[in-house]
Amino acid sequence: MDELTPTTRNRLAALEQTFPGWEITLIDGVWTATRHDPPGLAELALGIHHKITRPTPAELAQALAGQLAILMRTGRT
Repeated sequence: MDELTPTTRNRLAALEQTFPGWEITLIDGVWTATRHDPPGLAELALGIHHKITRPTPAELAQALAGQLAILMRTGRT
């Protein structure tokens, strides 16, 4: 994991708190979220991913919010 500044640590903690079903990491400047429970076939068919990478924490949050929206629409949360 990259050397984390206080601001980066706060962003990481905020993402982890907002999306507790995902492990959030920052490696070599790339923000990654990995689901604690890999999606099953039905979830994969809905567009749920096991791992998402984005260049910024804001973009990762947006992608994770999209995943959460899919799960909420289908009653899987």
